[in-house]
Amino acid sequence: MNMFEKLHTRLIPVAQVRYILPGIFLILLFNFVFFPQGRNRLLEDNTLSGHLLDTKFSYGVDEAFDLMQSYGPEARTVYWKMALVVDNPYAVVYSLALMLLLILLFSATVPENSLLKVLSFVPLLAGLADIAENACLAYMLRSFPDISEDIIKLSSFFTSMKWIFLTGSLILLAWGTFKYFSSARPNHK
Repeated sequence: MNMFEKLHTRLIPVAQVRYILPGIFLILLFNFVFFPQGRNRLLEDNTLSGHLLDTKFSYGVDEAFDLMQSYGPEARTVYWKMALVVDNPYAVVYSLALMLLLILLFSATVPENSLLKVLSFVPLLAGLADIAENACLAYMLRSFPDISEDIIKLSSFFTSMKWIFLTGSLILLAWGTFKYFSSARPNHK
C-alpha cells in the first residue's frame, strides 16, 4: 500500500456528506457572492477585454501586461488583495471539498487496491496550482510595471495547471457520480 492509498484510507471517515456539504455551501458562497462583487469592482472601469488573468486558461507576456495596465492602480490593488484574501481560502475549500467528495465516491465504487483512488487527490493539485498562481499574480500586480517576463510566464503556467487539474477533478467527479449511482441501483431493488 503506497502513501496515497494509506492517506485515502485514513480520510474515508472524514469523507462524509456532513463534512462535504459545508464545503459545497462555501464554494457556492464564493462563486455567487464574493467573486462577483470583486469582479464587478475590478471591471467597472474600462478594462482591455473584461478578463481577469486568473479566469483565462493562459496568457502571454504582452497580454498580461496590457491587462494589468488597463486595470489602473486602484483595481490592481483590489485584485492582488482579492487573490490573497479571497481566492486563497477558496482554493483550500474547493480542493478539500472536491477531494473528500471523490474519496466518498471512490471508496464506494473503486476496488480496495485500485490505483484509481490516487486520483481523488487531483483536486489538491488544482488548489496548490491556484495558490501558486495567486502568489504570482499578487507579486505582479504589486510590482507593476516593473515585472519580469519570467514571472508572467510562471503565473500563466500555474493558471493553466489550475484549469487542467480542476477540469480533471470535475471529470473524475462526473465519472465517480455516475459509477456511484449506477452501482447503487441494484442494491436498492
